[in-house]
Amino acid sequence: MIRVMAVSAGLIGANVHYAQPLIPVIAISVGVGTDTTGMLPALSQIGFAIGLLAVLPLGDLLERRRLITTTVWLAVGALALMALAPNVPLLMTAAFLVGLFSIAPQLLSPFAADLAPPGRQGQASGLVISGILFGVLFSKLVAGAVAATAGWRWLYVGAALTLIVLGIVLQRTLPLSRPADPPRYSVLMRSLGELVVHHPRLRLHAVLGAASSALFMIFWSTYAVHLAERFGYGPFLAGLFGLAGIAGSLLAPLAGRAIDRGRFTPVLSAAMAAIFVAFAVLLAGGGSWWAIVVGAVLLDAGVGVSHAANQAAALRLDPARRSRVNSVYMFGYFMGGALGTAVAGGVSGQWGWSGVCSLGLVLTACTSILVAASRYPRGSGSS
Repeated sequence: MIRVMAVSAGLIGANVHYAQPLIPVIAISVGVGTDTTGMLPALSQIGFAIGLLAVLPLGDLLERRRLITTTVWLAVGALALMALAPNVPLLMTAAFLVGLFSIAPQLLSPFAADLAPPGRQGQASGLVISGILFGVLFSKLVAGAVAATAGWRWLYVGAALTLIVLGIVLQRTLPLSRPADPPRYSVLMRSLGELVVHHPRLRLHAVLGAASSALFMIFWSTYAVHLAERFGYGPFLAGLFGLAGIAGSLLAPLAGRAIDRGRFTPVLSAAMAAIFVAFAVLLAGGGSWWAIVVGAVLLDAGVGVSHAANQAAALRLDPARRSRVNSVYMFGYFMGGALGTAVAGGVSGQWGWSGVCSLGLVLTACTSILVAASRYPRGSGSS
């Protein structure tokens, strides 16, 4: 059951990331600059964040299987609009809607934790996160290959068809899960603020998650343009660089198990060290392809571990309100990604690849200081 949820999370989560290696190709197709199409990933991230804040808390109010499949059907429509959009405004709208309705992976993560036996919730949520990270890897590879052979619009047609099949599978596979005493939606939304106020650790995890997501997008929202300008690489070769993400996917479940043992600070410190070295290699390598490969592997490993550790620890804070806790955490995570995308685009245009790498180093250093100052007690894991 958990494995089905992990695979589903990866396939749905891929929707938000398909555009990353396609920025130069889409720009040529619709006749605009890469500074315009570079906003597509940011719009999907913003849409995803808003969906998390407005829709994800419904996981504590409604029957979860029906909620998950409903968001899948809505995502099918958004992907179809992305494939058919005849102009830039509709394309931007579609990118936003793809993010807004691709929130099922974050409904599946607390669902998996609820289904897991006691003491293994972190491992279960880590497995789902591993699926999400594999989805990020999958998205870049498939996006590059399909765009290079059939065109980028067919990529979104295929994604819509995949989600139709997936929606049927989830409807037949997921167990019914109704909250025992569901509150009203207005009460749910007020409780989000209460969670932020009364759980300082949730605030910490949300900020750290936002920082790691920003670091992830600083690189992945600019790399395709850099590869096209520096080496003339098209979408297929750009997509192959997504293989670097396998490191983060494999390490995410291990991070979840470490959080179950209460080893938050050592795990986060190791993740930040990997990310710092990644940007140092990217900067020192001067934009060479080998530096991008090494840097991408280290970056994805560090971000994958950081995300899995922060989310697993956050979900342990308030078991009765896991969907709402996850909503707060993931809202911060994806808003951080949107901000990282927007800032990186401006830095790249002004200072080039070295500016992007320097931005990553500065943000990693600041995040590492926050981790060191958090004084997370060993063995607590959640409180």
